Amino acid sequence: PPGLRVATRILAGLLPLLTALVVWSVFLRVRQYGWTPDRVLAALVAVFLLIYGLSYLAAIIRRHNWTGRIRRVNVLIAMLLVLAAIAWMTPLLNANRISANNQIDRFQTGKITLDQVPLWQLAHDWGKAGKAGLDRLRNMTDHADYAELSARIDEVMASSSTYDFTRTRETRIVPDYAAELARLVQVRPEGTPLTAETFADLPFYRMNAYLDGCRMSLPDGSPGCVLIHGAFLPAAKAEAQGILLYLDTETSARASLLLFRDGVAVDVREVFDPKADLWPVLSPDDLVRALGGEYTVRPTGSNALHLGDMVLAPAN
Repeated sequence: PPGLRVATRILAGLLPLLTALVVWSVFLRVRQYGWTPDRVLAALVAVFLLIYGLSYLAAIIRRHNWTGRIRRVNVLIAMLLVLAAIAWMTPLLNANRISANNQIDRFQTGKITLDQVPLWQLAHDWGKAGKAGLDRLRNMTDHADYAELSARIDEVMASSSTYDFTRTRETRIVPDYAAELARLVQVRPEGTPLTAETFADLPFYRMNAYLDGCRMSLPDGSPGCVLIHGAFLPAAKAEAQGILLYLDTETSARASLLLFRDGVAVDVREVFDPKADLWPVLSPDDLVRALGGEYTVRPTGSNALHLGDMVLAPAN
């Protein structure tokens, strides 16, 4: 029917725009995170979609026999797809090799950190190309992170699952992380000593988040975290308590309530602002004020940390 033919022709004219968006989305993903086998396949599919779109557009520009030209385009692109499928199964288009080399180059040039290197995929998912990539990494003896890199490669090769790999690495680095956290966290009021044992029992994701915040700097150059002691939960079975304020980004900060027993943080609670009725998001300036003693601990239902216009209290 004429209406269907017109609609089909309009759709063919729109395809270049839609397929160009597909190509652009894949390009953005690769630019941000690099190549993986899935992204190589996605890029190949996106290119063929774009070929379809441009070919259909060329076919409909002239009205005469445009449907015949679309049929010929379908046959030609189908043959190209067969050739691409053959290349995919040969060294001509080895997605594992492309991905491994790209990720290692990104690490070598500083575009990604050690934590972003896909070691598990290199060791267990990307075949011979992945193993060759690990050999390249082992030869980077002049890299600043070589000691940690070498240890992680040994761990990933000996692990039977991603969970096992993650747990092995966390167990190894927890003592160092806890010691660094104890060194960086500033305490108010001053005088309460912190040691590696203070934070050793924290969940790793908490410790990692706190340490990332402490490693950032406040406007005055001091570490981006401060622990403020106070009896925020008088009924809690804890010898000491404190609200830890720590940078979350360069422009924002967060808070957690830590409960201590025998000098060790044994529990973590969330902090809520009952006055504003929201989960608080602080600024670096709030941490600077806390370091300067511009806060009070006084009751608000339960005891709360009053910092500027915010009230930081244990969440129910």
